[in-house]
Amino acid sequence: MKHTIFAILLICSITTFAQEIKWLDSYEEAAKISKETNKPILANFTGSDWCRWCKVLDKEVFRTDEFKTWASENVVLLELDFPKKKKLP
Repeated sequence: MKHTIFAILLICSITTFAQEIKWLDSYEEAAKISKETNKPILANFTGSDWCRWCKVLDKEVFRTDEFKTWASENVVLLELDFPKKKKLP
């Protein structure tokens, strides 16, 4: 029983880890990591508060476990946001 519970917890923690990806917002940082890891940059140009298709892409692709797993292994993620209503730091 203990082994079964441990296995379930291990699988859940691995799945949770695979779901954590980080979108960078600095090209310089993304370029540095890209050079260090020899991975290409996947840039997402978005209008997070106004672009309908950007929201669809985020929901239907970027938030899927399949994409998160693939991205963590293959690319450096860069999000370049151009909102209309909110100001970015």
